Amino acid sequence: PEPAPGSSGAAVVRVRLPDGSFAQRSYADGTCVSELFDFVDSLDSPGVSWSYSLVSTYPRKVFSRAEGLQTSLAEAGLVPTGALFVQPDSEAEN
Repeated sequence: PEPAPGSSGAAVVRVRLPDGSFAQRSYADGTCVSELFDFVDSLDSPGVSWSYSLVSTYPRKVFSRAEGLQTSLAEAGLVPTGALFVQPDSEAEN
């Protein structure tokens, strides 16, 4: 189950999708970043394909699916709140 926002050990992560919309969800702080990819995949949003990265703007960090398997939300600096955007991998290389 999703922890209540603001509860101890909870991380609230907001993701901007390619169409400009936002999705937000709460996670336990020990959750792996890979679960954010699963969340984004489940949204069936236009413009999101299998090949993308999740990016934080400040400080700029780019998370790939592979890195996400071994990085917790706390290690990624996304606790207690975090904001990411979906960047198609074709743009990530620029």
